[in-house]
Amino acid sequence: MLRSTVTTQLPQWFLKLQQDFSIDFGKSCCFIGSAHTSSLYLSHFLKTQRSVQTVNLEQSGTIPLPCMLQDLLLTSFLGQSCIYVIKTHFDLLSDKEAEKIVSFLTSYRGPHSVIYFISPEKLKTVTKKTVEGAVVIPDELSVAQLCDMLLHSTVSPALVTSFSKELARNETVSIQIFFSLQMYSSVLSKTVVGDFVSVYFPLFISQPHSLFELSRKLFSKDKTFFKDWMLLWPKFQPVFWTSFWTDLFNRAALYCLYRKELQSHDMQVVAKGLPFSFLKKEWSLYEPVRLASYAKAFYEYDIALKSEAVQKPLDVLFIDFFENRIK
Repeated sequence: MLRSTVTTQLPQWFLKLQQDFSIDFGKSCCFIGSAHTSSLYLSHFLKTQRSVQTVNLEQSGTIPLPCMLQDLLLTSFLGQSCIYVIKTHFDLLSDKEAEKIVSFLTSYRGPHSVIYFISPEKLKTVTKKTVEGAVVIPDELSVAQLCDMLLHSTVSPALVTSFSKELARNETVSIQIFFSLQMYSSVLSKTVVGDFVSVYFPLFISQPHSLFELSRKLFSKDKTFFKDWMLLWPKFQPVFWTSFWTDLFNRAALYCLYRKELQSHDMQVVAKGLPFSFLKKEWSLYEPVRLASYAKAFYEYDIALKSEAVQKPLDVLFIDFFENRIK
């Protein structure tokens, strides 16, 4: 595990990792980023490095988390060393639990290596110490950083050059684009690369971010939502939109419910696709039952749409949401 005494940005750490992957046993490595970006990188890391073992803190049962981790990390079988990756993002832990675990991990000197994930806000809350060797996972990358990371992974130089040309007008891109491009590039044959770059790539880059931003504005009740909605809705079929909003409101309702009941494992399952602002703060402004009512309204609209019985535009449901009409 590459380490330094200063904080490193993920792109620089990633490039060094590809050049010389060496494990520094007996230490911990803290990845600082939102739960969304951390989960993306976690899945990427686990796919590229098979010799790791995962730890799920939700499965500790009645054993206090600090004690469970100490028992795991301070013992080894016949002197063997392992790389442990804690899958549970520390933002899902209470401040008290996170403080004790971070204190243990920052001073850890045992037979194994351990990787964990935490947001910068949570880290400041639970410790005043400087975490050595921390790696920051950004929400966005510059185009140059994206291309460098793709070149040092499995993507061909010719394909990276094509991506770079298509992204020339962008200053930054979501880090999710890196993980997605790396995944898709591995299955693209030479015969379809041209079509992918010229036809699908522009949509591939713009739509996930646009949908994510549209969702953010909806839950924030930002009135510019309606302007974005009018621009985006013609790009997809009506059945896509009814399914999209039904799923999103169902996830939001379940997330609120699990957050209120402190069911952290279930929260992680349903959080995918929900905007950062909602996961961080805005969830507290809503009641699960009301969000579920909107999910039901979009579902019923979907049924009416498919049976050709629609009597009002979809926009009406958004107006109802902004004005709290559905109970």
